[in-house]
Amino acid sequence: ETEHVSFTCNCHLFLFSCVVIAVNYYLSIIPFLGAMEAGFFGQLQHEIKILPPEELRADFCYSAADCRSHIPKVMDAWKAYFEVDHLFFVVHPLHYLWEAHVASIAYAVPKFRNSLKYVSGPEASFGENWANAVDFIAATHFSADLQNTNYFQAFLPPRMLSERDQAPFISDFSPEQNKVLLAFCVLHKTDELTGKSHPYNVYILHLIHHLYSKKNHRFLGVKAFSQETFRKATELVFKEH
Repeated sequence: ETEHVSFTCNCHLFLFSCVVIAVNYYLSIIPFLGAMEAGFFGQLQHEIKILPPEELRADFCYSAADCRSHIPKVMDAWKAYFEVDHLFFVVHPLHYLWEAHVASIAYAVPKFRNSLKYVSGPEASFGENWANAVDFIAATHFSADLQNTNYFQAFLPPRMLSERDQAPFISDFSPEQNKVLLAFCVLHKTDELTGKSHPYNVYILHLIHHLYSKKNHRFLGVKAFSQETFRKATELVFKEH
């Protein structure tokens, strides 16, 4: 007997919503199936399959076996995370969590990139910039628990961006939201021009973290930088803008 879990995405009604759901599928359903494969839930009585959506069926996989045949590296990454002993470990579990998270995004974003044409230019750019920034956030082994995520997401855009929005001059965004948008953009462009090799990439990431948390100046997982380094990072981000 097989148990089914439903998943719906009506792309004709709201195309951008479908893009978000599609990418998040690889950050929610795939981890669930990876946990199943790792035996995280123990011995299950029934095989579990995800019910496919009415559209875009070929863009997803629907069982642990199905996903392993289509995206083995992503499944390997999530399986490794759920196999980590969280009490006795050599490598911190957050390392495996972010490895898997990045693997999911690295597969899903290119797969659905063409759908970004249905949203404004600034919104599409933010999506790409955010996906790029995740690589750097992952390097810090940031603890993305509910408390941290709830606090930090206040510095992300509170609405979809329109064609007239240009950071850091969006009037209904807070100064911090404008600066974070600009920093993500600069980080991505620097990345594209230098192939992720420019040393100021790390400085910009430190700036992002500083803007995120005024209460805690400790850079998670990375040695703290001096005030002089932070000053240089700030100047780099805003000099040309």
